[in-house]
Amino acid sequence: MRIETKKDILTMQMLEILSIQAQQEQLSAQRHLKSAQATEQGFHCLTQAENTHYAHPQDLQTACDYFAEAIAQNRLNPEPYLGMALILFLLKDYPMVQSYLQEVRQLAPEHPDLVKLEKAMQTKEALPEPSAEEVDHWNDDELNTRIHLYYHDLATRHQNPSQLILNPQELEHLRQDLSHQKTQILHFQKALQHLDQHHETHALHQLMLPIQQLFQRYEKQWKSSQEALFIQNQLQAFAQKIVTIHEQLESDPNLERRNALETELEAMVDQCDHCADQLDALSGQGYQIGALESLYENLVHEIESCFEWIDGIHETERQRV
Repeated sequence: MRIETKKDILTMQMLEILSIQAQQEQLSAQRHLKSAQATEQGFHCLTQAENTHYAHPQDLQTACDYFAEAIAQNRLNPEPYLGMALILFLLKDYPMVQSYLQEVRQLAPEHPDLVKLEKAMQTKEALPEPSAEEVDHWNDDELNTRIHLYYHDLATRHQNPSQLILNPQELEHLRQDLSHQKTQILHFQKALQHLDQHHETHALHQLMLPIQQLFQRYEKQWKSSQEALFIQNQLQAFAQKIVTIHEQLESDPNLERRNALETELEAMVDQCDHCADQLDALSGQGYQIGALESLYENLVHEIESCFEWIDGIHETERQRV
């Protein structure tokens, strides 16, 4: 009977790792292919819509579905972002066009269609939001298309709403997006009120429900991320204070200084406890707090080390006496 050596075990582990990597590469290739296929279908629907002079709003909605699926399959593919930007351009929602073009700039800054659409946007960027009169003249089909598009925008382009955003620039970007989305929802509600007077709009009201629910989740994410960012800044400030305390203990660990530093550390412990309560609350709401939790645990460890250091100095001096 052959006994497996350490070399055999390592070889088996390496083969398992290579197998997992191969599976991941295969899955990635499949997702990229699905993204490309969905993008192609989306532009096909856009071409159909153009050929019929946009007589069938369903063509734009179907194109939107395909582009949203393409983005979900591969967020590094610039083509579906361009497709969504084109649909929004047709709907004259120029702020959201710019938002999608920004994605394309990051992924493919030299894309020829990006240059063309940016030139077309140069005369549109300064235009105001739709007026009350324009909103009142949205018909049933146009409103249906807009609601359909904005649901996909919220569902596919934003980050996971259970994930806290701890980057200030990304958080500001989300705030700006939500501000625009809130304006759009108000436009939809106003247009619905106008249509309610003459048409059966139950189906449109039903379409609005998932948009409002998803918007509320992202709005809650933004508010919770603000709180989490404040906690992160606090913990980082405490960590910097710990560095200063270490320096003071090394330079002049006299009794008066040690007592003052102990008082400062005790106050920091109370503040850390408050941060821990806030983190528990965020975790209880379903948010992922791993990064903040790690920062908190490292800080607590450093505080405990400072207390042990001070206690060690106290004990050394007592032994001398």
